[in-house]
Amino acid sequence: MTLKRKIAFNFSIAYSLIFAVVMAIIYYTSYDFRKEKFLERMHNKLEFTIQLILKNENVDVRGANFEVDEIEDELFHDETLIFNSNKKLIYSTVKDENITWDEGLLYELDQTSEVHVQDKDQELLGAHVKIRDKVYYILVTARDRTGQLKLDFLKYVLIITYLITTVFVWIFSYNFVKKLLTPLDKFTRQITEITAHKLTTKLEENKSEDEISVLARAFNTMMIRINDVFQAQKEFTASASHEIRTPLTRITFQLENLSHKSDIQPDTRTTLQNVTKDIHQLSDLTSSLMLLTKFDRENIQQIFKEERIDEIIFDAYEVVLKTYPQLYLDFKINENEELTLAVRGIRSLLEIVFINLFKNAVLYSDNAEVSVSIYEKDNELSVIMENNGPVISDEDRNKLFEAFIRGKNSQNINGSGLGLKIVQRILEYHQANIYYSADSNKNIFTLIFPTHSINK
Repeated sequence: MTLKRKIAFNFSIAYSLIFAVVMAIIYYTSYDFRKEKFLERMHNKLEFTIQLILKNENVDVRGANFEVDEIEDELFHDETLIFNSNKKLIYSTVKDENITWDEGLLYELDQTSEVHVQDKDQELLGAHVKIRDKVYYILVTARDRTGQLKLDFLKYVLIITYLITTVFVWIFSYNFVKKLLTPLDKFTRQITEITAHKLTTKLEENKSEDEISVLARAFNTMMIRINDVFQAQKEFTASASHEIRTPLTRITFQLENLSHKSDIQPDTRTTLQNVTKDIHQLSDLTSSLMLLTKFDRENIQQIFKEERIDEIIFDAYEVVLKTYPQLYLDFKINENEELTLAVRGIRSLLEIVFINLFKNAVLYSDNAEVSVSIYEKDNELSVIMENNGPVISDEDRNKLFEAFIRGKNSQNINGSGLGLKIVQRILEYHQANIYYSADSNKNIFTLIFPTHSINK
């Protein structure tokens, strides 16, 4: 979950909970208020009945000589029952001949002067009063239809208001947070665009003192320091590689001249040739470092040219053949009339890729033979290099393209552990990929180059 979604989600959840609590408080406060006001009206009805009894000495159940319905605040479905001290009904406003009541309430009134009972929407108020030395039990029942309708209406209004407001707040909070964090999104995009070629890129700094502006200034300061260190490292690598390459060239020339003399022993000549191979390897390594350092300083894709991959492969093969004359190349091209064999890149760097792969094919092969096949389809050009020999273990495959890592099959074989790392890095510059696979006793490297820019 992104930061803006997390903030919007937490804010919306908090608002929804708080608003729900407020809605519940409003509803239950209104509920208690309705109950209190209706109970007050029932008390008025009860008091009115008591006053009528005071005015009339005789109260009987048959055609009573007073009417309790004369109260101005008439209740809905209200009924009044009056009992004498023997708990015998002496007056009723119920029109039905069958009148029922809970005698338990009358006995409960003996213990307390007043009882209030609510059963669903029907409410009852009972009182135990003494008038002119006579005991009466008065029960008043009614329904608060108006109050209940208002309460139901309030409930629906609160629910609809809650739903609409909650949806609005969720949408508003997300868009508000999204707009609020727009500088952070821009900040993130700028950071992701920074590469080794763009270490001098600065983030936009505002004059405000908000957290994002402070972070941008701190990041720019950090990038300046990183760029200084990075440039110093590249300059040192380039200088050291250049200084090392010159004496290596002189040493190689002297060793080759010495090995061609006729008066040296065969063992000595073999030793000189082995030393020469090691120096060639070291010279190739320094050349690779110089090239990589040079192109780090430039936008490498601006100097790409269209090159034929088959010519690059054969040129690399010729270079390796001078050092390893036993290398045999089996070259295959998939028959296709529209085959262009063209890629965009830097020829010298691509030659280093295939030189390193050819050298590995010789060093880690049983018969110094390598098969190269080229296929082109769907805006991709694939180069498959195969050689017979000990395959790389599953454990070593995960670290195959790491610097200074050598597998178990490289024991007793000279090498720096940088060859495949350099290959991968050069291919990354060319937006190409390399994959390793094994089939029985066969090592397979697959290189995939994009060709869409050429086809256009």
